[in-house]
Amino acid sequence: MSETSSLGYEWFITLDEIKNYNTEELINFLHTEENLKLDNDDFEIIRKEKFIGRDLFGLSQEEFDHCGMAYGPAKRLLGFFKEIEEKKSRSRSFLSSETLTSNDKYIFSETVSEHLQKFLSEKLASINQCDDKNESYLIYKDLNWWTSPAVKVGIINKISKPYNKPAEGLVKMGKKCLEFIKNENNFQVSYRVELRPINDHKWEYIMQLDSVTWFDMLHKVTNDFQLTLEIARIYVNSIRSECKMLENVQSDKSSILSKVYCWHHADCIYPPTPTDETPTDKTNNKNKNVCTSKTVGNYKYNPKRVRSSKVHNPNYETPSIFCAGLAPQQTRPTRYCNWYVEKERIVLEEDEWICVSHQDDIRDILICANPMYCMVNKPDNHKTNKDLVVDGKFWEWVLGYFISSYLENIIHEPPISNPIELLALNFGKWESTEAKDSQAKECHGHLHVHIKPEVVKAFENAKNTAMYGKIGRPKQYNIQNCIELETHRLLSLEMGQGIKKINEMNQKINKIDQKINVIDQKVNTILSEIKNIAIK
Repeated sequence: MSETSSLGYEWFITLDEIKNYNTEELINFLHTEENLKLDNDDFEIIRKEKFIGRDLFGLSQEEFDHCGMAYGPAKRLLGFFKEIEEKKSRSRSFLSSETLTSNDKYIFSETVSEHLQKFLSEKLASINQCDDKNESYLIYKDLNWWTSPAVKVGIINKISKPYNKPAEGLVKMGKKCLEFIKNENNFQVSYRVELRPINDHKWEYIMQLDSVTWFDMLHKVTNDFQLTLEIARIYVNSIRSECKMLENVQSDKSSILSKVYCWHHADCIYPPTPTDETPTDKTNNKNKNVCTSKTVGNYKYNPKRVRSSKVHNPNYETPSIFCAGLAPQQTRPTRYCNWYVEKERIVLEEDEWICVSHQDDIRDILICANPMYCMVNKPDNHKTNKDLVVDGKFWEWVLGYFISSYLENIIHEPPISNPIELLALNFGKWESTEAKDSQAKECHGHLHVHIKPEVVKAFENAKNTAMYGKIGRPKQYNIQNCIELETHRLLSLEMGQGIKKINEMNQKINKIDQKINVIDQKVNTILSEIKNIAIK
């Protein structure tokens, strides 16, 4: 198999699984095998002949010719399935070598140490077991973080009607991630959930852990420094090998600069937050961390320290969309969220949600809860990322309306099979670094939607000024994780290992020199004795 999984760990596909594929599953599977170079005509023949997985094992060239398939793709398919049958199973792997499995035993190439083979064999025993599986999605039983900080959670088989089914799967996967983080609290410092397209149909749901924390936890679990280094280096090298130089796409539009807006508008027009009493039912804040006593973290309530309402500075623009929901703080009392949207960055307002362009000129649209939605007394429709990741209505709107309806209407021609590169929600420090209020424990939630350059061009053609010039490459999270892992752990530790090996080699060389000197002395003694005998 040619494809290397971006997940960074083993994903075994057994022979029986391939044989059990129905027609569409078989086509989706073949879509991932880029080296086969199959096109839509080939897939239509497979669909027309109603081939299923087991049909392609043992077919002859003549039988393929009878179906009308060209000689080239037919020959490649025959060789591909013959190779699978001979090897019993295949593996998409982060390892730089091919890994096979047979009779519940894993066979690794010589490039993988015996110690690592044993460790992986023990940890990967249940990797293909599912907690929940249906036509729309599958969720893996175990979250395997031992071989990579990119943890595979599940698969969305297809984003199509009814959208509540894939949305249901995303909610279950989100809950599984939050439960994992709750139990493995060392990973709470920073983590991310990502939804990446595998092909035109399937998407993979990944939980990305902080790579440095992952390294430390892996070392704690294995209690083997060399093994931890080996696993981490294989992960980094696999990400590097997948990196592709993307074409530098230019835009003929210039981005629209935003005006300077009041960054604490909720504080300007509403009285101070009631930090010494429970919020009223009218505050739409599901966070259990809001202040309900006279102590907030390390802050002790003091009536004399309660601030007065702030006065709006006329030099700043008044944001038309802002949030007055309650946001618990890290080292100070609970206060208003104060999140706001610059008018110049609004891409779309629809239902309960609002889409805004990134402040930088990159292909990243942020989807957030619109705080003005169904406003009663104040705009307090405040949803955090922990709320969004398990919100079925949110995912149904993203999949059903934003991706499948809105973007399709924007992108008229030429059609793009999948306009999305990545969907991501950040948590912990990765979330707070992007927040307008860095002191907030959980800021106003936003889903990152990385779109393709062609989509930005379509937005510009549609005269959506919020997306003018937003053509730059968005943050490459996997590359960033590798850089942090190499900078803070791998380079210095591997350098230390190298110096240690050099010192050991020098010691061995010194011992060899000493032995050579001893041999020289013995040779000289023997020659001297021979010379003396010859003289006599």
